[in-house]
Amino acid sequence: MPDWLREIQEYANSKVLKILVGNKTDRDDREIPTQIGEEFAKQHDMYFLETSAKEAENVERLFYEIAAELIDQARSKDGTNVNKTT
Repeated sequence: MPDWLREIQEYANSKVLKILVGNKTDRDDREIPTQIGEEFAKQHDMYFLETSAKEAENVERLFYEIAAELIDQARSKDGTNVNKTT
């Protein structure tokens, strides 16, 4: 993850939306525990969400969260920002 973040910082716009997604939550042999993902995301000012495509868990929510954040960013860019509630 640190290497990917370094590449984002190097090549992407500083206002790029960064979201850390833990996937395959339906599996017992997960490589990264939830707490580690949450801490990493918090340290790097990222949104964190875990998903399971197999169980259809949080996949739709992920896309809604991305859309909501992009809408908020667009509104604050043109001065029509409203408070976000999730």
